[in-house]
Amino acid sequence: MYRGISASVLCRSFGSAVFQRSMVQSRTPSPLFSTSLMPSVLSPFSQRQPVRYISYPSDWLGSALESIHASTGLPWWITILTTTVVFRVATLPLVVKQMRNTANLTMIRPQMEELNAKIKDIGSSGLSPMEIQAARINHTEQLRALFQKHDCHPMKAFVNAFVQMPIFLTFFITLRNLAENCASLKVGGISWFTDLTTADPLYIFPLLSSLTFLTTIELGADTGVAPMGKGIRWFFRALAVGMFFLTMSMPKAVFLYWTASNFFSLISSRLLQRDAVRRALNIPLNSEVKAALARAGMTPKPQQPGMFDNIQKMIKERSEQQKKVHEVFLDSKPKATKGDNVVPKQ
Repeated sequence: MYRGISASVLCRSFGSAVFQRSMVQSRTPSPLFSTSLMPSVLSPFSQRQPVRYISYPSDWLGSALESIHASTGLPWWITILTTTVVFRVATLPLVVKQMRNTANLTMIRPQMEELNAKIKDIGSSGLSPMEIQAARINHTEQLRALFQKHDCHPMKAFVNAFVQMPIFLTFFITLRNLAENCASLKVGGISWFTDLTTADPLYIFPLLSSLTFLTTIELGADTGVAPMGKGIRWFFRALAVGMFFLTMSMPKAVFLYWTASNFFSLISSRLLQRDAVRRALNIPLNSEVKAALARAGMTPKPQQPGMFDNIQKMIKERSEQQKKVHEVFLDSKPKATKGDNVVPKQ
């Protein structure tokens, strides 16, 4: 009996102590957060976030955007544009490395194909399994040495995409959250996009985003000298058209980032195609790549005509047809003689 009472008292005392401790902790700010920042002075982005021990990149970016907006006094649309340009400039070295890597891979393509041809029929050469394995190891080592000598590798072509995709998703999530929870974005724009929290009723932003994305694909922006395959090109064309319908309901804040990022890709890619810029950045010129392939008796893969090329060709053919029809019409029209214009005297 005594033991039972003692156990129940101990349980109640322990439970009361735990409850009181939890109440004290609930009233005490978490040591992981600064106690000098009260909820009244925290930004709306920080106030709406639930207390957790793990912060996501979108939380950091949202706080950074609000800090820039509050400290500089810039309107939201300039804040978003400026942050977009800063991030794109920061990742521009990856684009340069990708273009240099792609150009170098294209220049060593003859050596790669020569090495691959030697190992292609190794299985039917009559060698023993140990000799075949040794030959394959030697082939791998030769390829590795070739890549190291020319500072390139096929896997490096995906580094830029692996970095750009998380940044894009972080911006997308952050701006969606800000559009839903930050009231100042309602007057943070200009012109027809004053309210950055709502969709564009004129569909100007969806159209701009789709067109700039399509132009980036057609002009081969952010790629090296290797042309894009016809199937991949048509896939991205369909994606650009589908984006217009799939993103019409997104807030203008998201489109502001998206369109600015696409324009940055277009401008930077045009600059990186200039010979002077490529020499300064140690990127092989397109003419040098073609010359290296020509010396090896190879030619670059033919570039598939783009959509703009087809449109230009169609307009040119249409203009020539109209010109021919006009010429035939003029030839068939009876020519007036000198006496036809003389008015008979009364």
